[in-house]
Amino acid sequence: MAISDFSTQADNNSFLSRINIGENCPPSTLNNALRQIMADMRQYANDNSWFAYGSGSGTATYGKQNDGSFTVSGGDSTKAYSSYRRVRVLLDNGNFAYGSIASATSRPGAGDTLVQVNWDGGQVPSGNYVTVYLGVDNLSLVTTTVMPSGTVLYIVSQRVPAGFLECAGQTLLRASYPNLYSAVGNVFGTNYVDNFKLPDLRGEFIRGWDNGRGVDSNRSFGTAQASENLRHGHQFSGVGVGAPNSQSNWVALPIIGTPESINHIGNRQTAGDRLGAIYPHGGDEARPRNIALLPIIKT
Repeated sequence: MAISDFSTQADNNSFLSRINIGENCPPSTLNNALRQIMADMRQYANDNSWFAYGSGSGTATYGKQNDGSFTVSGGDSTKAYSSYRRVRVLLDNGNFAYGSIASATSRPGAGDTLVQVNWDGGQVPSGNYVTVYLGVDNLSLVTTTVMPSGTVLYIVSQRVPAGFLECAGQTLLRASYPNLYSAVGNVFGTNYVDNFKLPDLRGEFIRGWDNGRGVDSNRSFGTAQASENLRHGHQFSGVGVGAPNSQSNWVALPIIGTPESINHIGNRQTAGDRLGAIYPHGGDEARPRNIALLPIIKT
């Protein structure tokens, strides 16, 4: 028996998968009935990850707003369209758009509910909204009570979870992400009065802000820093060639303990001089061992 077989009239629900739950049913059947309800609910969630809730009392119409939010006709539906719940929208071009609800506000004067959405990828869907589907599982990865907006994480996934955005330097509307803008501000730039930018952490390491300690002085919060090696020197030992006070080229003297060699062009003052330069080697940057993960930020 499935949840779709249940009646909205309580008196009509007298059997549950052949378990008698009618009036004067044996007390021993109550435990079995409750367990069966739990199993049916879990199976329903597995089979139906999305459902068209509408207004909860019938078919609803959806009105798309310019910022990507939408209205749901039929009165107050804020309990169903709760924050962090996943939504899937069928567009009039046949495509689907996915996002997470940021907030829902009842508008008694208009007789509808206004739903704000954080769309996956930060892009407002193009096209009109035909049907809005809600995710069955309303559990959020985290809530604002334990993780404030602007928190940066690295995850072992290529998919950005609900309530987060990739830190890819993208430009966002302040009105669409008010909590995130309150945390980030214009630290990473803006090109107009109604937007802001996220940090681009792709391919970057994060370093703790010095904030007056003196280890990494003269750094402003949120600024980037180019690659650099610590100042150092090298020693080598080899057999000298060429006569003293002569202009001569000498090459391929071995450096002790390494497979490298040195090259010197210049005036060799004495037979004991060991002046030279180490051939460059390595890659295009200085880096430690690392693993590539996806940087995300809490909206």
